[in-house]
Amino acid sequence: WSKYVEQVYDLNIDVDISVTTDIDVSKDVIVLSYNSATTTDTDLVFLERNNPENVVAELDIGSGIFAIDATDDYVFVAANSTSSQFAVVDISNIQNPILVSTLPLTAVDSFGSYPQGRSIFFFEDKIYLGTKETAGPEFHVFDVTNPAFPFELGYIELTHNVNDIQVRDGIAYLATSADTQELIVVDVSLPWSMSERGYFNAGTFLANDRDATALYLIGNTLYMGRKRGSSLNPELYAIDISSSTSPVMLWSKYLSLSHHTSYVSGIARRGNVLFVSTHDQERGLILFNILNLSEIEEMVSVPDVAWSSFDIFEDKIYAPNGIDLSLSVIKSYEK
Repeated sequence: WSKYVEQVYDLNIDVDISVTTDIDVSKDVIVLSYNSATTTDTDLVFLERNNPENVVAELDIGSGIFAIDATDDYVFVAANSTSSQFAVVDISNIQNPILVSTLPLTAVDSFGSYPQGRSIFFFEDKIYLGTKETAGPEFHVFDVTNPAFPFELGYIELTHNVNDIQVRDGIAYLATSADTQELIVVDVSLPWSMSERGYFNAGTFLANDRDATALYLIGNTLYMGRKRGSSLNPELYAIDISSSTSPVMLWSKYLSLSHHTSYVSGIARRGNVLFVSTHDQERGLILFNILNLSEIEEMVSVPDVAWSSFDIFEDKIYAPNGIDLSLSVIKSYEK
């Protein structure tokens, strides 16, 4: 593709799965999640990081998965379930992963509209979990000091999908489906008494404005991606959150996504390089040089893959294809 990236692996995963949804990578293992089509299909696949062609283990938790966040010993799961949206998997023995806990969400009607888990974030012995817009609260906080025995601390109703989550210093930043509040800021310092603290409106005030789909927080800058937009309604934003009550846009970028269902699926920053994955086969992964904020430079695009997510570990990018059952491992270089 260019002097910035090169393919290391491009492999198919031969297991009984359907749509790839998320990935998390540690020093030893690659964890992939799937929104399985049936209750008997595989939901989690564990690959050897140094040899991704080696499937170490598989696990069926009984429902599909929308998002995961993993530590060295546990995988925390936002499940596509109406009654057990939060699950914990013990991976201390990676050869034998064990489902150790499933929990329903407090005050969420399991027979209501779309109560499935959608996003998840682990930070300082707490799990932050978001759902689709439902008949009840869409944002929940759990204590996972003992991950095998989690318990819910609190919740707040937002009346919107919570598509991604970042948390720091008692503040949660939520990527939502709200037309005029794509970013909602919530005070989570007291999880049993949470409150909305601020918001950011991206793009226009039109009905069905593009949902926020991905977040990445570093320093006082929050990067936010959205569903496909237009030159007047861009998909990528850098937001100054120095004041969490009044986030301010630093810059935005139109990504020229090709399909009406395309969206930004992940964001990460390393040095002056911003990595943006898209669920768009024509754009794939995009690398930006953000050294000069007055002229954001697109360094390279890696097309032909509609990425559902990605993770960076050391100098490699690990990204599952959200359409077929393949995994790309890409080596990146500093400019």
